[in-house]
Amino acid sequence: MLSAFFSSFLSAWWPLRNKPNVLMLHFNDMKKDHEGTVQKIAAHCGFTPTAEQWPKVMEYTSFKWMKEHSVAFEAANLAPVPVMAEGTMIRKGESGKANEDGMTPEISAVIRAHMDKYVDDPVAVAWAYAGGPIPAD
Repeated sequence: MLSAFFSSFLSAWWPLRNKPNVLMLHFNDMKKDHEGTVQKIAAHCGFTPTAEQWPKVMEYTSFKWMKEHSVAFEAANLAPVPVMAEGTMIRKGESGKANEDGMTPEISAVIRAHMDKYVDDPVAVAWAYAGGPIPAD
């Protein structure tokens, strides 16, 4: 189940969150500040786009552009067997719209149970649900 995978992934990476070679980002934070998030990624990778490059970087990292070119980002292309039908989007790309994406109280309870089972740090769980600044160790 994907929620168990994500929970164990978070549990494994959370202790490394402040290492200089690790950059943890949250979807909600990216949606609130797309440009700032892309700047963080560029700085982390040691890349400084020129003023001429920056508009294209912002365009190519936008949800709109990725959705228009979705075939390059679909899970079906990431595995040797199709995972999802072509054109399928897991999310609409909007924060706070989980209910519109099909999240039910039952699904939410299963995800929360996996978080409680695999992630023993309540700060990590809070960050996983809401994003925000990464706390220091």
